[in-house]
Amino acid sequence: DACMEFRGTAWTVEQMTSKCAKQANGDGGTLSIGSAASNYCAMPASGEKLAGWCVTKTDAGGTMVVASPMTMSGDMSCAAVGGACTSFAGGDAFVNDGACASSDEEKDAGKEWTADAVGGGGMFNPPAAGAAGGSDGITCEIAPGPAGAAHQAPFSSGYRSACPGTPTESSPYQWPLRWTADVESKSVSYTSDTTTYVSKSKVWYRLDKNWKRMDSYRQKGVVPFFSRSTEDDDFVDKTERRTMIHRGGKMWFLTYNNDTLGDDVSNIKDCGWLDLSIVGNIRPDWYLDARGGATDAQYIGNQHVYYPGADGVAVDGNGDLEDLTVGSPRLVKQWRKKDFASQYFTMSMKEHTGDDGIHWPLILNIPGEGFGDDMLQFYSNQELLSEDFIEPFLLDEAFEAAGGQCIDLRPEGRGERPEMDYVPSNLEIDDSFWST
Repeated sequence: DACMEFRGTAWTVEQMTSKCAKQANGDGGTLSIGSAASNYCAMPASGEKLAGWCVTKTDAGGTMVVASPMTMSGDMSCAAVGGACTSFAGGDAFVNDGACASSDEEKDAGKEWTADAVGGGGMFNPPAAGAAGGSDGITCEIAPGPAGAAHQAPFSSGYRSACPGTPTESSPYQWPLRWTADVESKSVSYTSDTTTYVSKSKVWYRLDKNWKRMDSYRQKGVVPFFSRSTEDDDFVDKTERRTMIHRGGKMWFLTYNNDTLGDDVSNIKDCGWLDLSIVGNIRPDWYLDARGGATDAQYIGNQHVYYPGADGVAVDGNGDLEDLTVGSPRLVKQWRKKDFASQYFTMSMKEHTGDDGIHWPLILNIPGEGFGDDMLQFYSNQELLSEDFIEPFLLDEAFEAAGGQCIDLRPEGRGERPEMDYVPSNLEIDDSFWST
C-alpha cells in the first residue's frame, strides 16, 4: 500500500482528508492524525531498505509538503531511486534517508524535513530533467526488474562503455555507443523453417544519450502480434516509410506524405507518442551479463557462420519472403541471453575487426517471447556516428516547433488488439544445456 506524510503547519484536516481520499487508485485511503508512531509511514519490512523520501510541494509557497517513502529495489542505485521519484512519481525532490543517507544528519532528515526546507539547499539532490529524454548527470543506470536485463533506466542520460563496477566494464565486445546500420529482420515459423515476415529498415543509436531512431521502409508477411494495432494489419505487403524515435522513457511514431525521404517536417503526416514507463533504450552490454531480473547470460564462444551477401552486404533488397542467398563466412563470438519468458536471444559479434577496430553486431536471433514467431536480424553497412549527430533524433520536436502536433497514443485511441494464444518458440530454455 502507498503511504504519504503531510508535512508543514499549513495543512488543514479538510485538505488532508480530501487528498487522502483521492489516493489508492481512487478507492480512497485512511487518514491518521496525531503524534504517535502509527501516524507516520511504516518503515520497510525485513529484507527491504529505505532509500529516502519522494517530496512534493502542493502550494506555491512551499508551506505544504507531501512525503512518501521509497525503497531500494533490485539493482537500483540511490541515484536511480531519486530519478524515479522526480521522473515518474512527480516529486519535486528526493530526500536521502536510510541506505542512501551519507551522514547522521541525513538519516534524521526523513522525519525532520518540513515545508520550510524546500529549496533550502543541501538536503536533497533531485536530478535535473533532460529536455530530450533522460536526466542530466545520471548515467549507466539500468531499468528495474526484468526490463533491466536489456534496457537502460528511462531517466538515465545515457550509458558509457566503461560504466564503473559493471561485469564487462570496457569490454570491446559491447555494442558501440554511437552507430548506425541497415537492418533486415525475418520471422521464422515455429513449425517449419518458413519465413513468415520480413522487414527492412535503418537504425541509428546514441546509447550515450539513451536515444534510438529506426526508419522502416519495407515489410511483407504476417505482421508480428506486438506490432499490430488491429486485425486489418494481419498481413501486409507494402513499401512505406515510418520513423520510430525512442528517447528516455518515451517513444514517438511518425509517418510521411507519399513516403518522402529526408527530414523535412513539412512532409510529416502524423506523429504520436507512448510513455514506456520503466523502459529506456537497450544498453550496449545487455547480452554480456546477468544483471536485471529473471535473466541469465551464457558465453558460447567463437563460431563460423554464413553472413548474408558478398562481403557482408545485405541481399534480397525487394523484401521477398524466400530464404536469403548464402553469403560469406564470418567468424563471430556469441552469447546467449535468457529473458523473462525463459527463452533466449543469441548475439553474434564480429570477431575479426577491420581498420576501425570494432567488433560489430552482425546477427541477432530474437525469441518470440510468446507473442509471435522467432526472428533473425541481420546488421550491415555499420558505421560510427559523430558526437554532433543529434538533430535526426529530435525530429518530433522540430515537427511540433513548426506547428505540428504529436498526440498521446492512448490504448482507446488505437483500436483493440486481436486476442491470441501463446505462441511457442524454438528458443525455449533447455536446462540440460543451460550452464553458466
